[in-house]
Amino acid sequence: MTEKEKKRLEMYEQRYAESWKKREINEEGTLKPFSKEELEHIFMLNDHLKELTSSTIDKTLRVSIHLLDEIEKGFLKINENADKLWKKYRDGIKSAKGQFENTKNYRANLCESVKEQIKENIDCGVLYIDMMTPDAFSSPKIKVRVKYAGEKEETPEYTGAIKPGLVSFDAGGTHTFRIAIKNKPVEYVTLSCVGEGSLFTSSLRLLTNGKKLEVTAVEKLGGSVINERALLTSDVTFCEYGYNDGAEHLNDVTLARKESGVKVFFGGRL
Repeated sequence: MTEKEKKRLEMYEQRYAESWKKREINEEGTLKPFSKEELEHIFMLNDHLKELTSSTIDKTLRVSIHLLDEIEKGFLKINENADKLWKKYRDGIKSAKGQFENTKNYRANLCESVKEQIKENIDCGVLYIDMMTPDAFSSPKIKVRVKYAGEKEETPEYTGAIKPGLVSFDAGGTHTFRIAIKNKPVEYVTLSCVGEGSLFTSSLRLLTNGKKLEVTAVEKLGGSVINERALLTSDVTFCEYGYNDGAEHLNDVTLARKESGVKVFFGGRL
């Protein structure tokens, strides 16, 4: 473990040790606290799973399958402990809508699902999107479509909220999002915004076939788009797209369904 991880572990242990003491039962049916090693395992388990299941994870990351095997073993221990607790405190009671069993099955299948995703996407490309003043509780949604060379239709690569991993009021400035795409030549990428509000994109970069490309041209697709040429330079200027006037949305509830966006072309090499 690094020094930073050790400090985080010490903080984690200090804050939650008392609650963890109540969660494990030994063979005699009495409570016992988790050991230092078990706390360390739980800490690392939580940290790595957050990274592996993040919706904006860079799927080109070569995650160790051995690490996932260890996490899987940890889940087995958690499920065994949950069964002991249920038998001790809720024996004969059925969980509402099978929630207890569903949670156990989710833990059991999660690691295998992540392994399959890693194997399928180990050689993917990456689209980098730099967003200005990312809103941790964003209402507008982004739609990212990619037109790959040789394909007739655009491929939807991501639709949903686009916000930083850190949800706090000081999450300002620029935040880079990474979206996994096919590792093949790209003709263009479209970014569009729907919902109540605007999105603010500063710049984009594209990594395919080992080459990182920069933006060479931008076109408006429609809707409300301001300063789209800011995407041609990698600096603090930004393009705004979307409808952010609350009064307009109040007067026209269909406005949130209208798309505002740009088409971005790439070339050169960074």
